[in-house]
Amino acid sequence: MRLVILIFIFPFFSFGQDVFTFVDSLKGALTPERVWWDVMKYSLDITPDFTNKKIKGCNQIDFKVISESGKMQIDLLYPMRIDSVIFNEKRVNFERPDNLYYLNAQTLYYLDFDYDFVKNEMYQVSIYFSGVPHEAELPPWKGGWVWRRDKAQLSIFAGLDT
Repeated sequence: MRLVILIFIFPFFSFGQDVFTFVDSLKGALTPERVWWDVMKYSLDITPDFTNKKIKGCNQIDFKVISESGKMQIDLLYPMRIDSVIFNEKRVNFERPDNLYYLNAQTLYYLDFDYDFVKNEMYQVSIYFSGVPHEAELPPWKGGWVWRRDKAQLSIFAGLDT
């Protein structure tokens, strides 16, 4: 009887402690670069290049400032890259910290605004990006982009959640 009880209890004990890295803390965590702004609306404009299986586009973000501001953290799926950022008709400096390509295929960018934001005011930033999106391995169960042609040889594509 004692052996049976041990067999049932044994799996509930943990023999190691989870170790969290700096990168783990950025994935979805509320970092100082995320908490000062609140997205009100995304306007996404994408132009697909069917021949080369590439895309380029712009993500226009309407946001409200909810606390003291600083750098803005943006995550983008690898291998997509930010080409430019426009705010108030001016280019915004941005950086990708070294070695922050996440295991779940995200890339971290910081946008460095040279602007004094006002709390509770609305703003808009346009982020231009491009690259070769991840192609779906087994759509729709394994996400990514699907590039196909229909019976008339017209290009069909679909972007699926990864």
